[in-house]
Amino acid sequence: MKKRYLSMLAAGLFVAAGVLSAQADVILMPNFNGTADDTIDLIVNFDATQASCYQKTYPVTDDGIDISCDAGFCANAATASCNTYRDCLATCGGNSTCIDANGSDTGFSCVADGDCWGVIEFDKDNPIITQLGCDYNWDTSAGTGVQVGGSGTDTIVVQYGAPGTYEAILTMSVADPENPGETVTASRTTQVSPVDLPDPPVLGATFTLNYTAATCGNMTCFGGLNPGSACSAHADCLGNGEDIADGRCYGECVGGTKDGIGCDDILAADELPGPECPGADVTLTIDSMDSSGGGIARAYVNWGDRSRKILNYPAVNDATAHTYNRDRHYNGRVTLIDYDRNKTIIPLSIN
Repeated sequence: MKKRYLSMLAAGLFVAAGVLSAQADVILMPNFNGTADDTIDLIVNFDATQASCYQKTYPVTDDGIDISCDAGFCANAATASCNTYRDCLATCGGNSTCIDANGSDTGFSCVADGDCWGVIEFDKDNPIITQLGCDYNWDTSAGTGVQVGGSGTDTIVVQYGAPGTYEAILTMSVADPENPGETVTASRTTQVSPVDLPDPPVLGATFTLNYTAATCGNMTCFGGLNPGSACSAHADCLGNGEDIADGRCYGECVGGTKDGIGCDDILAADELPGPECPGADVTLTIDSMDSSGGGIARAYVNWGDRSRKILNYPAVNDATAHTYNRDRHYNGRVTLIDYDRNKTIIPLSIN
């Protein structure tokens, strides 16, 4: 850490409009760390969010507090007593004598202002903290690291060309509030070691898909000549001279989204064509699995129609079922994740 006192006096005093008001420090603490990414090759994440850049101001104690001026109050003078800080503040005037804060000639001889300065008390217990807007300058080892992300200020993400140990430097800077044109800076250096990660293991599995379209089944005569008997057509239920107003062959949906709901798949003259039992039931069964090391912790089954099923700790012969609303082709997938968070995606084609 580099500390810089803001002052117009060598002792670090702040004077405004000729009146001593405070002592102030600019404090820069360029704390940061660089951590190798454990998911992407040769990436290092730099974080300086705990760095500090602020001004600490100590106000002068109240005038009524008794203090003492040191022997440097005036040249060739013994320690002087005083009642306020103004009694100690003086400059070397044209007559080579100390002039106090009120403009009065103290009569003490001097060569420079420093001969007239005394000890001033500041309130060290109650500093005023003001945050400053520092600039962040990152040097990631002579350009071998390329910035690929981060905020560009207190966080950056750097990708290196090869594994190794590299030096990284953070320099913080801020304009000196008391001295226009001057800059206060502080730097810190650390070493980072990007990692070329090994290829993740391939997770494998095979599945069986059983796809069953919904049908209108359990056909039974309602009304007509043979009520309650099995049928496959309206004619099976009608006697001579009867029509479907007298009786008809009726059933219920088996599978699909209307499973158990009444249906009549036999098209009459006054009906529009179209399935009365839409959709299908699909069952996915795990036939085999290969985790190439650690076991598979979770399988995410994406059915291709925005529906998903999660299998925790899946095993061979585990099964899961899904019902589709429409008869069509779906592109789904199964995502396998092992205990080390390695991931493999296996596509599914569902007809």
